[in-house]
Amino acid sequence: MPPKVILGILSYNNASFVRKTLLSAINQTYPNIEIAVHDDCSSDDSLEVIYDTIKNVGKKVLVISSDKNIGICASLNKIIQIAKGDYYCFIGSDDYFLPDFVSKRVALMESILSEYGICYSHSILISEEGAIIGFEERPKSPSGDIFDYLISLKNQSLCKPLSLFYRSKIFEDVGLFDEELLFEDLDFILRCARKTKFYFFNSFDSHYRVRKQGSLGSKVFESRGLKSHFLILNKHTGFNDVTDKKINDRKLYILFAGLKRGAEKELLSDLIQDCSFKQSPIGWSLLYLTILLNPLLNKSLPFFRSALYKLVNYAIK
Repeated sequence: MPPKVILGILSYNNASFVRKTLLSAINQTYPNIEIAVHDDCSSDDSLEVIYDTIKNVGKKVLVISSDKNIGICASLNKIIQIAKGDYYCFIGSDDYFLPDFVSKRVALMESILSEYGICYSHSILISEEGAIIGFEERPKSPSGDIFDYLISLKNQSLCKPLSLFYRSKIFEDVGLFDEELLFEDLDFILRCARKTKFYFFNSFDSHYRVRKQGSLGSKVFESRGLKSHFLILNKHTGFNDVTDKKINDRKLYILFAGLKRGAEKELLSDLIQDCSFKQSPIGWSLLYLTILLNPLLNKSLPFFRSALYKLVNYAIK
């Protein structure tokens, strides 16, 4: 019997897309797959579409539904706890895989050393209407021990989460997703990178839908998101000076991005105290000054604000 793969689908209010996602899982060429769908208390017809899609399929499909919204991390954890296999992959209910996504990755993972606990690739980008609009690009796509590389990524992620393919042992070694945090993929990937090697697989066989609007720009998200990002990074301080410097630089970059997106002065002033002046004295000082002066600059001195922003950007890039 070939290794068993759990293909988890996270469903929430995507009734118009979930059928295609589910069919892309059902139509995988790999023979030993269990599909596990978690619907997170959708208020649209997602569940009805899911049941209608699977009623006449030959593959096993496990449907888990929540009577209240529990969030992405808790949804992922439910799938991991209920469905047991040798490998895991996860996909949102508005994205989809090409038919050989799983078979390619099982073949790869079975052929490389077990010290590689995760493989990843890049995705094809599609519009909300389903048209191909581009291909995911990254400056580097390293394999091996990639923790320091992950920390140094200030405004990019390693990959889209749907391209990650995990050995089941990862969840034994690292634990489950932290349900208290936003950015569940960042936190989990950093924890994994402390324990295992990553392997880059150069194959575009997943489609990631770029949505026109989301909740990420709201001020509520800015507050919780900034705090959550700091909590994640603080889990990884104290290992060595080089890593601590990279983490501190990333914190300053995040605060500057929050400032430009309109985060509250009080929040930024509080969070910058969690950054090290000693590790980045010029960047820290310029950013702190900008945070304090920003309300005044926005009202009456836009030219000076622009010049100060350029100085901060140069100091912390």
